[in-house]
Amino acid sequence: MFDFVKKNIAYIAVPFCVLELASCLFWGLEIVQLYVFLIVLAFSVGVFFLDCMLFNKRRISDTGVGKLCFSFLLSFIFYLASFIKQNGGYTVMSIAAGVPFVAVFILIKIFDVKEY
Repeated sequence: MFDFVKKNIAYIAVPFCVLELASCLFWGLEIVQLYVFLIVLAFSVGVFFLDCMLFNKRRISDTGVGKLCFSFLLSFIFYLASFIKQNGGYTVMSIAAGVPFVAVFILIKIFDVKEY
């Protein structure tokens, strides 16, 4: 699964970003969503560099990949919930769950990180 996602992250990230943007625009774009995006992006990039690049010498564990994929699945659940329950804050949770998956896998592809 790691190799598939690493190879096809562009095809996964583009529809995901379009869906998230549609959700934000559908319920009204708020500054909170932008703040959540920026904070989660900065945090996930920082954790990636500490974990994969500094401590594990360009390697990622199976549990790390599993956590990332689970966060992506959770993001889709929150995305669907945002349309079912109008403006219930699920869009913010969907952004917070999905951004680490996309950001870390893009960095994995850029820096050619291997799996243990």
